[in-house]
Amino acid sequence: MYAQNRNRIIYVEARRLRIHPTAQRDGVVKAKVKKFERTMDLDALGTFHAVEYSINGESALWVIDGHHRLLALLNVGLGEWVVRVEVHVDVMTEARASDLFLKLNDRAITRPFETFRNEVQAKRPDAIGIESMVREHGLVVSDDTRGGNIVCVKALKDAYERDPSALAYALDLVTRAWGRTASAVEGKIIEGVSRALEVYGDSIDRPALAKKLGKYPGGPAALLGHAKGRASVTGTTLGRSVADVVIELHDRGKQTGLLRPRVT
Repeated sequence: MYAQNRNRIIYVEARRLRIHPTAQRDGVVKAKVKKFERTMDLDALGTFHAVEYSINGESALWVIDGHHRLLALLNVGLGEWVVRVEVHVDVMTEARASDLFLKLNDRAITRPFETFRNEVQAKRPDAIGIESMVREHGLVVSDDTRGGNIVCVKALKDAYERDPSALAYALDLVTRAWGRTASAVEGKIIEGVSRALEVYGDSIDRPALAKKLGKYPGGPAALLGHAKGRASVTGTTLGRSVADVVIELHDRGKQTGLLRPRVT
């Protein structure tokens, strides 16, 4: 907990502030900065939230909340403008700074990856579990869509919350079938495959299914397209439709051990 009555309120020139290097890393939205520049209202800047301790040998006031406003001020040449800063005196580590970022941005619209990265930094158990699981499959949670990265933070969180084991098996299946391409780990693919595994578990012949997925004409993008068409006809969600397509593929050509789409 962060007790507000123990925090310090100070007034300093904006140029004295620094952006926290981990709690705010890669979190700048250029369009948001430009909007602040266009609509600058110096009387309505509000409070900047910061921490004060040494990072990499530099002791400074590190901004946790308000970095877009700070950059806008600096960009328009108002670094000497005095701003109101609430210094969270109990925060003296990067993990605590990330935890504070999450609390301050709980009601704000924050990029899913930025939130997840801070959850990892703050050592939140689910985030640590997801990151570890993803890395075990040769992937990295990122906001960059290049191969080897997985960007579907919400799909990962939802699947992990429902059944961590099913998510692990889903990551194993899709990477065995299609490698570590962006299309293999697309959010709805992850959701659908993990939902199928949640329902059927060990009844699924995973090695055989991985081979069938790998031979699917057109790969994961085509499977997703098939599921979209199915969803539009049946009225089911896309993730559940992907699950049904995966189960039908599992049963194709089998005489025994058949499953039936019943994903809920």
